[in-house]
Amino acid sequence: MPQNANAATVAVTPAKVQSPLLLDNFQNVNITGTPNVTTLGIAASVALKTTPARVGRASVIVAGSAAGSVNDCATTAAAGTANALAVLPNTVGNYAIDAYTATGLVVVPGTGMTVAVTWE
Repeated sequence: MPQNANAATVAVTPAKVQSPLLLDNFQNVNITGTPNVTTLGIAASVALKTTPARVGRASVIVAGSAAGSVNDCATTAAAGTANALAVLPNTVGNYAIDAYTATGLVVVPGTGMTVAVTWE
């Protein structure tokens, strides 16, 4: 039983400010601080989130014939080189991005590419 008035899902920073704990999809404390949503099988441009987000990793499952990108925008039409956070090379592999977006999160796979992305 807690001995203070803090809620179970709230942490207190050293400056005595309450901050919500990161929770995973099962409402368990996410102690690793890694993004907790995974979207699999992305083969066409998709807006994963239309508000600020955090991108963890991208895995290129099928390489395709052209590079793709992870963009900081709210719609697939707005995705471009000016708002690209990361380039997804047309090489199968797992790529750490670990970045925050200000507007939204759009993934644009390259031609013939299939990717999976972790985000929150």
